[in-house]
Amino acid sequence: GGPSGPVRVYFTTPGGDPNDPANIARAVVGYVDGCRTSVDVAAYELDNKVITDALVRAQARGVRVRLVTDTDYVTEAGPTALRAAGVPVVDDRRDALMHNKFM
Repeated sequence: GGPSGPVRVYFTTPGGDPNDPANIARAVVGYVDGCRTSVDVAAYELDNKVITDALVRAQARGVRVRLVTDTDYVTEAGPTALRAAGVPVVDDRRDALMHNKFM
């Protein structure tokens, strides 16, 4: 198959303007808000509230949301909020770092 669309590159900027269209969290929220069927998340540490809130909204509107995270962070705020919203959350169950970050 050929390309499925444009490639967009975003960079994190600690303390950056959350209203900047190039802000990665804003971009991720836009993509999650546009999901209609499913979104699978592999996140070493899901600690961004605006992204977590977008995933909870997706779950509430019928999008299938799933999270895999590192064992060390499975009880943190992001995974806990997702679990409370009915999102399946699993951890890697090992000592080595599961350092993935993709959707």
